[in-house]
Amino acid sequence: MAVGINSNYWLETVTPLGANGTFTSTTRDAYGAGGSALLPATASQWAYASFVLLADQTGTVLLQGSQNPSGGPWYTVAGTASNIVANTPLYLFSPVCFQFWQVVVTNGATPQTKLNLNFAFTSV
Repeated sequence: MAVGINSNYWLETVTPLGANGTFTSTTRDAYGAGGSALLPATASQWAYASFVLLADQTGTVLLQGSQNPSGGPWYTVAGTASNIVANTPLYLFSPVCFQFWQVVVTNGATPQTKLNLNFAFTSV
């Protein structure tokens, strides 16, 4: 029996950060991202919010959620000051427990020459 995995993903940025620079992703709506007409407006088809990050310098990253459509307050649900290890992919995920999601990346003291951040909602 084949099982399909439904997902939506976005390339958030490939622009390297300067020394001590910060990038905040686009706010993503778990209730509206590829939603089904069969679900009520207050439900999400997604089980997880996640990201994959690759950078060539150390820093920190946060996966944050909010219930406010205007943004904030933001709660760090995964990646509480998770360390970015240079040239090592970092994958973090959280069950969808908020409607709105963002990823915040803060670079260390050395400017980056490589940064790749992808965000996704997945059904399983």
